[in-house]
Amino acid sequence: MYIDKVPNHDPPPAVLLRESYREGGKVRKQTIFNLSYWPEHVVEGLQRLLKGENLVSVEEVFAIQRSLPHGHVEANPGMIRKTGLDELIASKRCCRRDLVLTTIVERLMEACSQLVPFRQRARCTQLSTPDRNHSLPGQSLRTPRGVPSNEKLSLKITYSDPRT
Repeated sequence: MYIDKVPNHDPPPAVLLRESYREGGKVRKQTIFNLSYWPEHVVEGLQRLLKGENLVSVEEVFAIQRSLPHGHVEANPGMIRKTGLDELIASKRCCRRDLVLTTIVERLMEACSQLVPFRQRARCTQLSTPDRNHSLPGQSLRTPRGVPSNEKLSLKITYSDPRT
């Protein structure tokens, strides 16, 4: 397909969308659509498209505001499962095993001291007993004096974005 400008006796030429083909050794033209009444800039854009050009580059239209890596995050737990480290820590899945594996993956991804992951989780998760005593992960939870030992601990989760 191509755009053909055919001169007329009158000043404006006929602008035609055409297709060429061979019939019996001769080249024939078939008019598909008359573009004479289209604005010039639209005809130029269609002509560029038919030639295979990009009218607008991707960088002009889209801007990457934030890109989050994902592949290496999924690769670490996959390798832990493949090597059997998760079953070495605990044979059945439980909260403590998940915390240990999370700490291992976090240390593999970002080299930091041993306490940094716990400090980050302490900002996000807050364990409290009925009388509002707080405990960080890794510390033992004791029943405060005056509270019956059959009272259940309540889990209060608050989220604070570490990037802000």
